[in-house]
Amino acid sequence: MKTSVPHESPPPRAAAAGLPRRATGTTPAAAAARTVAAAAAAAALLLLGACGGREPEPEEAPPPPPAAEPVRELTPDERLAEQVRQAMLQAPALNRENVRIAVVRSQVFLTGEVSAPHLRDEAVAVASEVPGVQSVQSKISVARPPR
Repeated sequence: MKTSVPHESPPPRAAAAGLPRRATGTTPAAAAARTVAAAAAAAALLLLGACGGREPEPEEAPPPPPAAEPVRELTPDERLAEQVRQAMLQAPALNRENVRIAVVRSQVFLTGEVSAPHLRDEAVAVASEVPGVQSVQSKISVARPPR
């Protein structure tokens, strides 16, 4: 029969060489990583402590833009003024002239300035042809030619 004698394992190399022992499996890189992780955790705790122990609230969303005002329907006189304006723009001789249009109770009032006397007469004729116009009064002046 064999009797077993307890066997002692040889001492680790570091101990044999007289160097301090490290924990098993710890390398300098692993120790550095643990130090960095501990520092990061400490910084996070400090930040949370500055916030009163809770995470910062997300910023409020900006208020929605104000609702667009509803489109107002044109009055009959405004609609007639727009029709006269479009007729003036369709007339090749008048589309570059400075003629302002106002309508009151279907009566058209023309003011402004044109470059020639015949254009004043044409503006009155064009406005008179628009359906719904009862009368046209013109105070259009003729521009003096530059000297």
